[in-house]
Amino acid sequence: MKVKIVKIKGAKNVEEIRAEKMEMLKRNVLESCTRTIAEADAIAYAVSCDEKYVLELIARTLFNYAKRSSEDE
Repeated sequence: MKVKIVKIKGAKNVEEIRAEKMEMLKRNVLESCTRTIAEADAIAYAVSCDEKYVLELIARTLFNYAKRSSEDE
């Protein structure tokens, strides 16, 4: 019995799919960071404090959330 391997036009291999997912993840992370910085700036302006302080609070909160999530697994 002979098996013929046929590559379908437009079909993607696993590496191409993985690379696309990584690019999408990078893009989403960058967009999220940009939004977070803008939000921190707006919060800092609204409550009259330093935006670096607000960013530090956001970063600490995200870190604690990530730590809790990894402990739950």
